[in-house]
Amino acid sequence: MSIKGIVVSPHPPILIHQIGRGEEQRAVETIKGLHKTAEFVRDVEPEVIAVVTPHGNSFSDGACILDKDHIEGDLSDFGYYDYKLGKNTSAKLMIALKDELLSSDLNYIFMKDSDAIHYRAKIKLDHGAVVPLYFIEKYYSDYEIIHITPGMMDLKDTYRFGMHLGEAIKKSGLSTLILASGDLSHCLKDSGPYSYAEEGPIFDQILVESLKQKRYSDIVTMKSHLYEPAGQCGLRSVIMALGAVDGMETNPMVYSYEGPFGVGYMTAKIEVLDEKDASLWEILANGSYGTTPDITENEDDYIRLARKSMNTWVKTGVQLRWEEYKKGLKDKKFINEVEGKRAGVFVSIHKDGQLRGCIGTISPVTQNTAKEIIRNAVEACSFDPRFPAVEPRELREIEVKVDILTEPEKVSSKEMLDPKNYGVIVKSGYRKGLLLPDLDGVDTVEEQIEIAMHKAGIQAYEDYEIYRFKVIRHQAKK
Repeated sequence: MSIKGIVVSPHPPILIHQIGRGEEQRAVETIKGLHKTAEFVRDVEPEVIAVVTPHGNSFSDGACILDKDHIEGDLSDFGYYDYKLGKNTSAKLMIALKDELLSSDLNYIFMKDSDAIHYRAKIKLDHGAVVPLYFIEKYYSDYEIIHITPGMMDLKDTYRFGMHLGEAIKKSGLSTLILASGDLSHCLKDSGPYSYAEEGPIFDQILVESLKQKRYSDIVTMKSHLYEPAGQCGLRSVIMALGAVDGMETNPMVYSYEGPFGVGYMTAKIEVLDEKDASLWEILANGSYGTTPDITENEDDYIRLARKSMNTWVKTGVQLRWEEYKKGLKDKKFINEVEGKRAGVFVSIHKDGQLRGCIGTISPVTQNTAKEIIRNAVEACSFDPRFPAVEPRELREIEVKVDILTEPEKVSSKEMLDPKNYGVIVKSGYRKGLLLPDLDGVDTVEEQIEIAMHKAGIQAYEDYEIYRFKVIRHQAKK
């Protein structure tokens, strides 16, 4: 059996005495847990440690694997100048991982020195790697590494990457331990690095208890409205490690959890047993765990048209033809509505409750509303500069919303505005900034105008005009 186990480790440099200078004693249970994880590593004697750390070179849509024969790191950024660590990269496992990923549709980069120059990145052991390895080195040092940073990949893609890692380890034949480096919430106290957020303690409790009770599915399917405000950095490391042991029988043990500095620290090990277990990925891929049966079930004709346009473009690169699409429609009223008028349209797409793309037109630029929807659905899924283009594997998880705009009318005072009922357009010369109505987190007229001005690059001292409009919003009923 090639995978010897998983250790989960936090990585605050303050835990090392030469940096903490006594403050580390406030996290004594975490230090004890780190020594226990190091003893576990010593006992299983891996040839390779696959280090999964959030603080390497992080990309928004893919993983980064450092591709260099020898990688070094230190703790000089934290005032400890005498400690340096260098480890050889496992050439055999790197070859196996490269071969394995060729068959995947995931985004990744094997970063060489030339790539690091291009991306203004560094090929080094970051503190997310050095701190856990500092404790491991006290017990065991006869190992090579591979260094992986998950970036901000979708959680399920992160799990799938872990599955490919597990297959590569198996094919390499090298005994390998996976180090999942990461802190939990940074928002446990106002005195911590970030302000307190109520999601912080909840996130930590769910992650710790789910690991203890082997409810890995609760970790992989966690919603972004929980883990994003929690300000954590360890979730994807844990998920990638779990993906590597998909289909294997495991025995998890949490050694410690505490949050003495306003940041959650968990230490844990996951033993890998010989027995085979059911594949969590098969459950997730079939949509039989914690998901709605059909995300499109309660969509109206407007949303279906936008979704069909998006799906057609993402899968084929060809724009949907309205004349062909309408032949399959039975609702003549809908056809008459969208063919009989022109209007500005915004198409918004969301995934896991988070915006994935939003593009629209203030005034119509096509022949009718139907073609406006088709056009803007394509723009939203593939050409919103804030996001990478939607990929085919994401389509089943995308929620679609369509807003049909009324004709904008100029307002003479802010009293004529209402962020719940009216969208706003701020115009100065050729620059225009638009904000739709009834958006989460936009509660006042002042906020609405400020955001619209920022989008247009209009400064407060400039002359500008304000317009309001209403929308007919089409979104699936919950």
